Amino acid sequence: MFEKDKLIFSALLTLKLMEMAEEVNSAELTFFLTGGVSLGEELPENPAPWLAEKLWGELYRLDKLPSFKGFLKHFQKDHELYKVMYDSGTPQDFVLPEPWLSKLDKLQYMCI
Repeated sequence: MFEKDKLIFSALLTLKLMEMAEEVNSAELTFFLTGGVSLGEELPENPAPWLAEKLWGELYRLDKLPSFKGFLKHFQKDHELYKVMYDSGTPQDFVLPEPWLSKLDKLQYMCI
């Protein structure tokens, strides 16, 4: 195995072990790894001109996961708040507003 691949391999191995131990929701893990699969559904109008259409589709599909119900409406209302996160060099330090801050775990945060 190449040195550059060790981090990705260990992350995937850890995530798979967590999934097998039911510590991670498999639908959320799949979304995290793929961004969801587009089935050609009609998307609502993108309120954020700075957000690419592909990413808007991913947010739309994210809202379909049970833990994220209502996130799309929240994003549509407060999209300028997420532009700060989008433009940040350290998005991992961005503090989500409530109820999302206390509702989501670390993997779910990374899905956003």
